Amino acid sequence: MKRIKRTKAFERSYLPMVLWSEDLDEIVSAFKEARNDRGEVVITTDDYQFESVDDLKEHFGSRTLTKLEIAATQPFGYVKFDMSWVKLYVSSGPKSAHLFHEIDAILSRCQRKPKILYNGWFLTAAVLINLGYSYLPNPWLSARAGALLSTGVSSIVLVWTCWAWLHRAFRSAVIRLQHRKETKPFFERNKDQLVMLLIGALIGGMVTFGGVVLKEHFYPSATVTPLKAP
Repeated sequence: MKRIKRTKAFERSYLPMVLWSEDLDEIVSAFKEARNDRGEVVITTDDYQFESVDDLKEHFGSRTLTKLEIAATQPFGYVKFDMSWVKLYVSSGPKSAHLFHEIDAILSRCQRKPKILYNGWFLTAAVLINLGYSYLPNPWLSARAGALLSTGVSSIVLVWTCWAWLHRAFRSAVIRLQHRKETKPFFERNKDQLVMLLIGALIGGMVTFGGVVLKEHFYPSATVTPLKAP
């Protein structure tokens, strides 16, 4: 009788991330170090295939990509970057575990920070709690002060949830074919998106404020009058 030695494949999905040229170089190098003599590593987009990160950069220049795949054979593995998801897969083999953990470390550090604020469950809970909080009476504040506080909190939550869901749905992978030190400042790169989010937050805040005011007008919160001592 001979015991069968079973090996397993490794895979993982990731939260939204930003990658730079040096991150792609590290991923490609990890695949190349793990391959055997007949293995190869290729980089593909929707329409083209490249043999190196330098070829990719030469073709696209400084453009930002949201879809890309880095794949290897023997051992078979890939990293797929898409607009709405990022996935790492490494097939079973003697070097699979080491290869997976090496690439996983690269991708994990590239995830947007803080990671919990991009988590789907956290965002859903934040929206539900925010909706409930907006229409709950606050016994410690006047109706106007409560409405102003509710509007401020709702606006902040709305801005962040819109920003996070936008990246989860359409920008899970932002691949910048530049080195980190060559990039423009954050606000200069994202000023158009931030303006749109601010406008959306103002509109959402006005709607929330109007809803609270109408609620207080038609269904005023109960006020507690302290008893006077005899």
